[in-house]
Amino acid sequence: MRRRRAGALSAAGGVVAVALLAASLAPLAAWGAGQAVPAQPAPRPPDPRSFDDLFPALPKLHDRLVLDDTTVTAGTAIHGTLVVVNQGKRPIDLTAGCRPKYAVALEGPGYTPGPVFTTTCDTRPFVFGPGTTRLPVAVQTTYLACSDTPEGSTPSGVLPCTGSGPPPLPAGRYTAVLVELVGPATGWGLPRPKPVVVTIGR
Repeated sequence: MRRRRAGALSAAGGVVAVALLAASLAPLAAWGAGQAVPAQPAPRPPDPRSFDDLFPALPKLHDRLVLDDTTVTAGTAIHGTLVVVNQGKRPIDLTAGCRPKYAVALEGPGYTPGPVFTTTCDTRPFVFGPGTTRLPVAVQTTYLACSDTPEGSTPSGVLPCTGSGPPPLPAGRYTAVLVELVGPATGWGLPRPKPVVVTIGR
């Protein structure tokens, strides 16, 4: 299975996007929660062709996705944990130039997530020490973008915003998947964990 990609997008043209930032997956216990690090521009623009490649994960890294709830009301965020196990005896740093960006999103029939990642280059180490690292994640059960333009001028495929932002996803069965932005300026990726089935109701 090819690793899922997500482009580095930003809100524009009356489209409001929900940013799923890789910072939520950083091993904060190891590198200091809330520590401010100045953002730097990427050392070189990414080659779009690179996102179609298979970025292999290191064989000593294994992961699984654990969600606190798998049956929720539409619009309710699901919290969970990405459990990463380093079976080696040395720390593994996934940053090579720029830190890879990750998020967890829902996909379903006719709906493929398009998380929005920042375009800045984060050069902080993304390190997994020997043993188990638990990374907190939040999965949105709303669309990841909406339009705040007047009715009748909504961009194709983008629904109007509600009073609280993007509208909730339709009821049904979805799968929570790990999505990533990995380019030529980044290093190895995380393994793709087994998707988790999520049921959304009204």
